[in-house]
Amino acid sequence: MSIQAYRGAVALARAVVEATAKDQGIAVRGIVSKIDKMHELGLIREITREVAHEVRHGGNEVAHGDLAHEPMPLEDAEAIVELMDEILQEVYQGPARMRALRASRLQRTQRNSTGAAEA
Repeated sequence: MSIQAYRGAVALARAVVEATAKDQGIAVRGIVSKIDKMHELGLIREITREVAHEVRHGGNEVAHGDLAHEPMPLEDAEAIVELMDEILQEVYQGPARMRALRASRLQRTQRNSTGAAEA
């Protein structure tokens, strides 16, 4: 994005969505199936599934479109990259934050129960 390679940024966003599915052990063929499988497995919500397909459409437009056509608008490229970020938040960051919060609570509970037993 910083060098105005908007088509490249969009193509990479699509690749990141597909790589995210693969990283989650999804080995079905095709990005459409991978996105739908992430939803089926509960890795992403319905709205995020729709978002992932918008990233896919943008990436497909770049990958399969004629480069002689008008350039990818900055606003569209930014939106697609932001949508990719939403997918990464839902698959990785949100669950990581919840696990950390749970671990912290469990540590407090364990310290409190240990302290009560010693008293």
